Amino acid sequence: MKKYFLAWLALNGRLYRYMRKRLRRRAAGSVGAPASSRTAAQPLSGSPQGPMAGGAKPVPTKKKEEPRGIDYLGAFGLPSVDDIPVAEIVHGVSSDCKNYCTIWAGRVQTSFKEYFSFEPVAKGWSLRHTPMLIDLEDYADYEAFENYIKKFSDGERIRMAKRAQAKGYVVKTFNWNLFIPDIHAINTSEKTRSGGDMRGGYLRTVEEMGGPPKTYLLPPAAPCRDYWQHCFGVFAPTPGYKQGEIITDERLLAYFAPRRFGNVVVYSMLLGHGDHLAEGIMDFGHQHITRWIFERKSPDLQGLRYVMYGGMENGGEGLFQWKRRSGFKPYRVYSRQTECMVKA
Repeated sequence: MKKYFLAWLALNGRLYRYMRKRLRRRAAGSVGAPASSRTAAQPLSGSPQGPMAGGAKPVPTKKKEEPRGIDYLGAFGLPSVDDIPVAEIVHGVSSDCKNYCTIWAGRVQTSFKEYFSFEPVAKGWSLRHTPMLIDLEDYADYEAFENYIKKFSDGERIRMAKRAQAKGYVVKTFNWNLFIPDIHAINTSEKTRSGGDMRGGYLRTVEEMGGPPKTYLLPPAAPCRDYWQHCFGVFAPTPGYKQGEIITDERLLAYFAPRRFGNVVVYSMLLGHGDHLAEGIMDFGHQHITRWIFERKSPDLQGLRYVMYGGMENGGEGLFQWKRRSGFKPYRVYSRQTECMVKA
């Protein structure tokens, strides 16, 4: 009798853990997979600071992804591919620009070759991915944008963000190198995300990522208005909390790494700690960043028009629905290089 009772306990324990994980992912909208599985910016390793600094390798190019049984176009009321709107993304650079800008501008054609057409778009779309964008000109202000995403699931994404805010979490920029231990904890908190198994640079040790900080580090300033990366984090205020021996008084629960290329900001990476996804941390971070962009209080945001998060086909249905309900829409993108827009 004891043997059967122990077997029953083991079976129900596994079932409990399985259901707990499924419910947590459902509440979080299946967000938080590595960007290497679904965004275009990963090849830009070696940036001044950020998630791809330190040797993470790009994922090899694959063939165009097959449909996953999801009615992508129907979800947006689009009859055909030709009905997907066209967005023009421009990035400027001149002969006297900083080396930093020249390098980033030069990488656009390689980093986004599966997302952007570099010839004017007429009919169809043959690239592997269909970019998901927020067109800032579609909305008068952030409140108008928020009213749009409230239409989905009775405002579920807004409620999730408020859940994180109610727990006292805050969103702000940070220096990537100050929070290496917490970033490692986030990267390894789940073995599998919506984009598949965690791999590559996400599995590096704290030491391989550069080690704990030796001193307190402030967020770096953008080197150029049109080419930059800012790291945003969702933090839990925690008095006395440390990164190595450095007191930060806060714990990093999720990170976002938006990168700007001309008139578009790209979510190059975003990831949340598996134990806190159901608390709305990803929605909280995303909505904070989009509000910051809409308000245009920073000079780093002048001339900006689009926010991009990977492709329509990336990941599974959970990730696709999260993008849709968070305000992203499919676009066929034509990208071209112009003269430096900062000096214009």
